[in-house]
Amino acid sequence: MPVSEPLKIGIVGAGFGARVIAPAFRLDDRCRIEAIAGSSEKKTATTDESLGITRHFGDWRELVNSAYVDAVAIALPPAMQPQVAVAALHEGKAVFCEKPLAPSLQEAQELVAVARDAKAVGMVDFIFPEIAAWQETKRILDEEQLGVLRQAVLVWHMETEGNRLGLEGWKNHTTKGGGLVNMFLSHSFHYLEWLFGHVTSVSASLFRAPDDPRPGETGALIALTMESGMTVAITANAYSFGGEGHHLTVYGDEGKMTLGNPSADYVKNFTLSVRKRTDDEAKRLPVSDAIDDYEGDGRIVAVGRLASRFLDGLAADGPPPGPGLEDGLRVQILLDAVFRSHETGCRIDILVPGNGPA
Repeated sequence: MPVSEPLKIGIVGAGFGARVIAPAFRLDDRCRIEAIAGSSEKKTATTDESLGITRHFGDWRELVNSAYVDAVAIALPPAMQPQVAVAALHEGKAVFCEKPLAPSLQEAQELVAVARDAKAVGMVDFIFPEIAAWQETKRILDEEQLGVLRQAVLVWHMETEGNRLGLEGWKNHTTKGGGLVNMFLSHSFHYLEWLFGHVTSVSASLFRAPDDPRPGETGALIALTMESGMTVAITANAYSFGGEGHHLTVYGDEGKMTLGNPSADYVKNFTLSVRKRTDDEAKRLPVSDAIDDYEGDGRIVAVGRLASRFLDGLAADGPPPGPGLEDGLRVQILLDAVFRSHETGCRIDILVPGNGPA
């Protein structure tokens, strides 16, 4: 794809797309937001004016088919994303997708199959590996500073605004791609495999708050076995007033490490501490990240880093380093295993990629 002029990005979704995706892509001057599509032309036109975008559509098909757009960033509920992504891929346009890819494994597989046939560039918005504290965590693990890893414990307890207010919508329907597991733990499955390698088994129990009539799960207890033999215990809840936030603790035979964020911003304010056997107490490691200094939503900076790699891939006429659609499909396999384990009450074994069919 030529790089002599800015690449033209079209955004489908005038909610999260306007709040986060548009300003994230605008951090890189190699592109410009050419068009945005929403649920109605009138609503999108209002968003359009506030963002200074030149073209707006009330139907995403018009944007996807437009000759004014080189690539499509999708900021829609998972139930709608596959249709838009497949249409864009058929038009020869690269896609920047949200997680999870789809509300079901079959739909995610069909989307990725189209991308493979088209040999198209595709990325998925998994943001946590873009954060400096997470990158430092991976460096420490890669250098085996904790020795042989035995267990990790992931705690993610917060109260979302939708749960606090009892709002009804797709975010409360697991079959539409909502619920705690799809919306939050999809991130976790991606970064856990990024940090520790492949998951080989899943055992899961999902819960809904006793006074909540909505169908989506708000709590989860999950046990993972990794290819290395280490285990990961997950406790997560999106209906926890005063919850302690997002924390990952890793135990090795030579040390312990904790990565944590108690704040309401999902990507700001992570701290990292390590204690070795020779230490009297844990030591907090100094980690500097521009995300923490950003005055707005920290997700904008994290997504902006992904957007820049997406543009790298387009400029080089080849796939960016990732996370790509194949990574999104891998996460979808793990999500599917969680739901099957909950439904059957059984452990679900998962094949490692390259060792046979998923």
